[in-house]
Amino acid sequence: MIQREINIEENLNRIAKVDAPPFLFTRIEARIASEYAPSSRSFAGLSLAYSCIIIALNIWLVSDAESVDLKVENNNAISIVSNSVGLEESNQLYYD
Repeated sequence: MIQREINIEENLNRIAKVDAPPFLFTRIEARIASEYAPSSRSFAGLSLAYSCIIIALNIWLVSDAESVDLKVENNNAISIVSNSVGLEESNQLYYD
């Protein structure tokens, strides 16, 4: 065991210092940056998921508004949605 440790120390002492190749550090930094950079595919997938959620929510609100008895003079989609969120349909700015 002691002989083996001596051989290891002798072998380590024979190792000489070498100069690093040029641009080694910049290549390492570029590799690290490319591994940790957020990919555009994940951003696209996330934005697609949010868009689907928004569209499903809009469909649900419109279909829910049609099933509720609203005091709407004309049953078009704009008046249903505006009444469901509490907006006035009138163009009058001030009450008399």
